[in-house]
Amino acid sequence: MRAIKSTLILAAALGLTSGCTERQDVRESTTKPHTSSSDYGSGTGAAERACVAAVAKRVGMSPGRLSVLEVKGAQAGIGVTVKVPGATAPYSCLSDAKGNVQGVAFTGDEGRL
Repeated sequence: MRAIKSTLILAAALGLTSGCTERQDVRESTTKPHTSSSDYGSGTGAAERACVAAVAKRVGMSPGRLSVLEVKGAQAGIGVTVKVPGATAPYSCLSDAKGNVQGVAFTGDEGRL
């Protein structure tokens, strides 16, 4: 039940950022390892790195194997969508600009809990 509640809270927070137009950076990478958009001067590098590290820890993989699919920034925080090899759906992460992760959630069906 706790996992469902955390997922709903994170989804709601990310939903708040989806309507904002401050910044939206969309990348799709199925073969390249994680690269931070901070290389492009976006200002979300700390959040991206922290989210990739948090997802990697959750799934027990090296951060270098994960890919950032989408970054959405707004006042509520920075939402980072992370692709995990072999997962049926990506993970969502919410962080502040300093890299303080507020939550990580799997966006797919976790089956029976």
